[in-house]
Order: sequence, then C-alpha cells, then structure tokens
Amino acid sequence: MALSASLLLLFLAQGAPAATSVALLTSVGEGDGAAKRDVDAALRNAVEAESGFALLSAAETKEQLSSLADMGLICLPEDTTCFVKLGLAAGVELVLVPVVGPGNDGKVAIEVRVVDVTASSQARQVSAAVSATDQPALARLARQALGLEEAPEPPPPPPAEGEGEGEGEGETPPPTVPEPAPIGLIVTHQRHARE
Repeated sequence: MALSASLLLLFLAQGAPAATSVALLTSVGEGDGAAKRDVDAALRNAVEAESGFALLSAAETKEQLSSLADMGLICLPEDTTCFVKLGLAAGVELVLVPVVGPGNDGKVAIEVRVVDVTASSQARQVSAAVSATDQPALARLARQALGLEEAPEPPPPPPAEGEGEGEGEGETPPPTVPEPAPIGLIVTHQRHARE
C-alpha cells in the first residue's frame, strides 16, 4: 500500500502533460467586419474551452503582430514562413489564421490555416460555410483546426456545362480512336558542287 501511495504522489508531482500553446489571429479577408468579429469571438471561445490547449490572449497576440510589423514583417494569410516567425516570437506551437469571406444565404465562407511552428509548415487547412453566429458550427471548425475532429470531405465539383445532360446520361463515352499519323514528304537539302 505504501508503494502505491508513493507512485500516486510521484504521478501527481509530475503533473499533467503540457498544453499545446496556440495563437489565434484575428480574421482577415473580404468578409463583413461584424461577421469577422463574431467568428473571432466564437473561435476564441471554442479553443479556450478545449482542454490540452493554452490560448495566447488576444492582447498578447496583437502585441506580437505589432512587434513583427515594427520590424517590417507583415504576414499575408498564405505566408507560412511569416507565421512560423510569429509563433517563435510568441512562444507558441500552433498559429491559427482565419480568413472570412462572403458566402451565400446569410453565411460566411471561413477558412482556417493551421501553422505548426515546430515543423515550420502548414499542418492543415479547414473550411466551412456557416452563419457567423452559429456557435456549434464554429466550435466544430475550431476542433477540426486543432486536429480534434476530422474535417468532412469537400463536395465533388459540379459537372461541367453540358455534362450529364440529355441522352446517354450516366454512360461512359465511347473510347476515342486515335487519328492516323499524318503523311508528309521528307525534304532533304542537297548541295550541288560547283564546277
């Protein structure tokens, strides 16, 4: 019994595994300002609610971005190298970069790029078209960005114009017969010797 109590104390002294540190940037993109603020708040709340993750405060994230800007470094959403530098400066393992654009039917198109600072690469990219105030959908998107949920497969592209319409719909087209090789003349140039 004394041995098991000692093991328990040793386990408690070691503590829980360290949380993955995360910087969540404010949304950029062509989306409406109010929609971006709603998305930012929902994503921040969702990441904060996940155990195993330590989210850098919004004020500290802004301070780190300002420091980079003072050094002349402005990060564009697709610039992984820049976000790796930001992550190193902020001391975080993941940088989440949300991009919000206009959508259809009252929704916004959201894409979150996840930069793994340690690997110096983009870990994944998730996206959804949801209402900016749909808390459950945005929480799901945050969980996908953190790698806690699988992102759904994107829908197949719509058929090209003229495909799948009319007669023969669903049938495979007949194989194409290769055209015969063109027949031509081969002309050589000969030099005539002058006498």
